[in-house]
Amino acid sequence: MDYQLITAESYLGYFENPETRTMTILPTRGIYYGDYESENEFWIVGQVQKTNLTYYQPNFNLPNGSIIRRVTDLNQVHYSYQSEILNTDFTPVSDTILFVQYRIYASDYDENLDHYTDYYVAVQDITNNIRVHLEIANNSSLDVDQLFVRLNICQLELGYSGVCAFNDILFSMSSHIVFDALSQTYLNNQYQMTTYGTYVLEVSLPEGFTYTVSLQGTLVDGHSFYLENSILPKKYYIIITIIEDTTVDEWGQQVIIDYQPE
Repeated sequence: MDYQLITAESYLGYFENPETRTMTILPTRGIYYGDYESENEFWIVGQVQKTNLTYYQPNFNLPNGSIIRRVTDLNQVHYSYQSEILNTDFTPVSDTILFVQYRIYASDYDENLDHYTDYYVAVQDITNNIRVHLEIANNSSLDVDQLFVRLNICQLELGYSGVCAFNDILFSMSSHIVFDALSQTYLNNQYQMTTYGTYVLEVSLPEGFTYTVSLQGTLVDGHSFYLENSILPKKYYIIITIIEDTTVDEWGQQVIIDYQPE
């Protein structure tokens, strides 16, 4: 917690050196403001584990008579312009920290219109801090109207980018992707935040097609890659490119003998 904006750099500094934190939050006592009690803006980064952040609400313990709102109108201060719905999407959209603004109005706010405090709250899932953005491209000469993609994640050795055996899979996510003729793009729901490890992409395509995988603009050798753990949320861009399968199945049975004449 800080009375100034917490950036990615300052958050890493506080995380690695807790003794440098400007302010602290105690589980039994709440916020210890110290010399900064008179400030009217505070930034907080909370940590959770294995939590769905797409519709999340932090817990607030307020003084009697006070009012809390989620700020949705930046041009108005009064609570009548703000949202009573405290739940919202805390999922980071990029590698930066996503703050949601809450405003707490004192019990005497209606008589003293400057008696309010803004809290900018971010929530980090320390177990699920990786988001992948999946795109589909068709480089074949034929139309592919739909496909199925399965993303398997396993955690074996550091940097491992091979195949995940069934018993080693920690998470598996699937999506049905369809081609939209109007926009000339493939439509799909993006995956939720997940964890680090080996990512294996399995794509179900009609016969005669295969695919390649690119990560952050670089072609992957095979269909799997490793994403490392990170303190800060990370977003990775994956492109699956559909191509025509030029593999020729050899007909019949062939036995190759290395003949060495005597």
